[in-house]
Amino acid sequence: MDKRKVTSVLSTKRPPPGDRDEDWNNRAFVLDKVAEAEDWELDSILPYISSDLMGDEGFAIDIVERNGEAMYFLPDEMKTIDVVKAAVKKNGEALAYAPEEFVNNKDIVHCAVENTGTAISFASDQLQDDRDIVMAAIKEDGDALEWASVEKRQDKEIVLMAARKSGFALSFACKRLRADKDIVLQALQTAGYAYQYASERLQFDEDIVLAALRQDGRTLSFVPKSLRGNKRVVITAVRQSSQAYQYATESLKADKEILMTALDHDPPLGCISCRMSSPLKHASKHLQGDREAVLTAVRRDVGAIKYASKSLKGDKTIVMASLQHDRPFSCFCCEFHSPLKYVSEELRGDQDVVLAAVQQDGEAFKHAANHLKGDKTTVIAVVEQCGTALKHVSDGLRGDFDVVMAALGQDKQAFEYVYQHEFIIAMAKRVVEDAQFTIRRTDRTRDIQRLSI
Repeated sequence: MDKRKVTSVLSTKRPPPGDRDEDWNNRAFVLDKVAEAEDWELDSILPYISSDLMGDEGFAIDIVERNGEAMYFLPDEMKTIDVVKAAVKKNGEALAYAPEEFVNNKDIVHCAVENTGTAISFASDQLQDDRDIVMAAIKEDGDALEWASVEKRQDKEIVLMAARKSGFALSFACKRLRADKDIVLQALQTAGYAYQYASERLQFDEDIVLAALRQDGRTLSFVPKSLRGNKRVVITAVRQSSQAYQYATESLKADKEILMTALDHDPPLGCISCRMSSPLKHASKHLQGDREAVLTAVRRDVGAIKYASKSLKGDKTIVMASLQHDRPFSCFCCEFHSPLKYVSEELRGDQDVVLAAVQQDGEAFKHAANHLKGDKTTVIAVVEQCGTALKHVSDGLRGDFDVVMAALGQDKQAFEYVYQHEFIIAMAKRVVEDAQFTIRRTDRTRDIQRLSI
């Protein structure tokens, strides 16, 4: 919320629809409104409160006890020590709206940081150098070390305490303590990425490197190149996160054991994002042509087929394995492409492969060979699974009565892709044929009746 002072909170606005003027002079009614409101809704509530209530200190305490952010809207004369203390106990960041004399009040600041450690950022310079205040703030949030005085950021006990709460706190420690192995190891237990804040000497320490990678394998990206060529280091990293594989040296990307370890620890992806691609993407050309490795990769990740060698994209067993997954979720930052897009031309003309691809994702039919898009049997099988795949079939079948009816039976939105003129003609012919059949059947019934007579 904007921390500018509010010059006036009393308003002549009419109450919101459904509320009466007298409601906003009712203590219980107003307190319920404040308690239910989100912080951002307060400015649409407090201006309606009557001046009688707003001038009552007891009422002001009741308001901030329900929502500390409400202190932002109180007139300065109502921000007494009791009101401010009640507000920061509810929400430590309300200290930002306290009069200047209170940000140097140890009791009030202590209450604020016990609730929200980072509220120390609003305290006076004097209290940011107070050991009790700093320790209380860090106990609640290790990142509060950022606002401690320079002297306190050189205190090993304080920094060690902060590192135990938050690895990121290491970035705020003095240079001397970022070279302290005990402190760095503590930070790495909570956040592997804290490795980047360790001293240069410790970044070459194998114990430090392995501790960081066991917590977050992706920390390998910060490790010196000489260690990214260490097989033990890289194996440790990919066991924790398969995504660490991309940061290995080129020589280790050609090591099949490392790739297989990464693939074994590669979780099925919820999102086909380029940032979360299969380790196979980063493997050497030789390993991208290794059948065992590629088969393992496509069984773990539907998108891995994209990185297989050209010859393996024509291997039906591998391609069918990639089509056994459910269609994965695609977030706003990426787009899902069916494995069918990447397979050989021969397999894009294989009916079994295409139907398996369509079962995974109806849009896959756009990647099918043209002769299948014009094959009525195949097309009907496709649109029975995904009606809107009609937009990808040949022009000659988009007006075919049987094809269109199969598509509409699966999804009525398929009508958008129907060649309506041809379909109307086809439908008229079918009506005529049905009528002729009915006439012939009626004549046959009459013949039978005559014979029986």
